Amino acid sequence: MLGIHRAVVTASVHTAAMLERAGLTGLVDVCVDGTTIEAGRLEGKPAPDTVLEACRLLGVDSARAAAFETTAIGIEAARAAGISFVVGVGHVAGGDAAVRELGALFMAS
Repeated sequence: MLGIHRAVVTASVHTAAMLERAGLTGLVDVCVDGTTIEAGRLEGKPAPDTVLEACRLLGVDSARAAAFETTAIGIEAARAAGISFVVGVGHVAGGDAAVRELGALFMAS
């Protein structure tokens, strides 16, 4: 699909089951989840480790990636990873102003 690859980055260890139940498994190329974090001894967000691991697994330079985040620490992690296009989605505390302060765009859900 247009050469666009997608990853899910989450601390949950139940991600595969959640994606399957939601019918989204086919839309995700890479999953960096709680199991990956533990196995790779990655630092959780706001450290950039998980985001950088997703980029590595996708074979994408973080400067050429986009991130859609629902939390301020997710936005911080994406910015720290060097993601060039970061969007705060939906219920990020503080909404538009807070998201822009973190250096991201805001998209209401």
